[in-house]
Amino acid sequence: MTDLIQQRSKTHGDFIQGAEIFASEMKQVAQKWLDGHLDNCQFYALTMQSVKRTRILGGNPHFADHWEDLANYATLGGRLNLTDEEDLTEEEEAPAVALPVVNFTKA
Repeated sequence: MTDLIQQRSKTHGDFIQGAEIFASEMKQVAQKWLDGHLDNCQFYALTMQSVKRTRILGGNPHFADHWEDLANYATLGGRLNLTDEEDLTEEEEAPAVALPVVNFTKA
């Protein structure tokens, strides 16, 4: 287990330092979600992006996986991966651009 932690610290950074970076960033994200400004998919994507940014800031910023994951979570959070043919509903109060929202309650 210790070997894995040492190995990961080279790419992901120090865990304690990472926790501080992550907590600082997540306070804003969580508040926007609690206020209803973000839906669950957006909240989840931003949370995972925070993890990746934490690893970039505290670990190896040249580790390509961090950047690829960051871009992919943006794609998922923005529903950029969905096609027009998929069953979508629109967010009631979209600020500037209406993004499709998947209706998870539909049977």
